[in-house]
Amino acid sequence: MRAFVHEGISGFDGLSCRTDVAEEAVEGGKVKIAIKYAGLNHRDLFVVEKRHGAADPALIIGSDGAGIVEEVGKGVENVRPGDEVVIIPSLRWVKKSPAPPEDFEILGLPDNGTLAEKIVVDSAQVALKPDYLTWEKPVYCRSAH
Repeated sequence: MRAFVHEGISGFDGLSCRTDVAEEAVEGGKVKIAIKYAGLNHRDLFVVEKRHGAADPALIIGSDGAGIVEEVGKGVENVRPGDEVVIIPSLRWVKKSPAPPEDFEILGLPDNGTLAEKIVVDSAQVALKPDYLTWEKPVYCRSAH
């Protein structure tokens, strides 16, 4: 599979588009999504600067994405193959709280992210894409000012 990977060298020089990235297997409670759209944001740029190059394993960057469910693991009930979904990049922040829990992380570091053809995530990390959002007409946030 193709993916945008950071490895080997700290910073932007460690980024490359690879075509030989293995697809992750779908286990119980997980969902495989064929990525339709992914976004590059400032966090992804910070991630490549923070990594230590050769000391860190290869990482698919990207936190934001949406796509189509391709496969579901045992026990998954909130989505099924063919569903259009958005990916929720917050990991382990399940209870409403004013601050994230101690074990909170964001998709794209330390786990592989969305800048790939496919991604496997926990089923709790996906929500059905609202019908009013289309693939052809993206909705952009506007400043309140």
